[in-house]
Amino acid sequence: MTGQHKTLGVLGGMGPAAGAEFLRLLTALTPAASDQEHIPVILLSDPQVPDRTEALLRQGEDPSPRLLEDLLKLASWGADVLAV
Repeated sequence: MTGQHKTLGVLGGMGPAAGAEFLRLLTALTPAASDQEHIPVILLSDPQVPDRTEALLRQGEDPSPRLLEDLLKLASWGADVLAV
């Protein structure tokens, strides 16, 4: 791999260990020959996002506003591509 990579913004924390596991897998599966060939990543771990399952099944608090706020924050921090 050569050239400039886009920066990946990862919204995690909804299952606090899931974001860390995603980054572990991303690193393990990236075909990089050196540290410098890995993808630049910004992680925002926000365990305060309202529960998505509760919102869908039992009319719990809508998580959409918090998700949008966090995704926009990642973009403002320089993320070119977003993952949740």
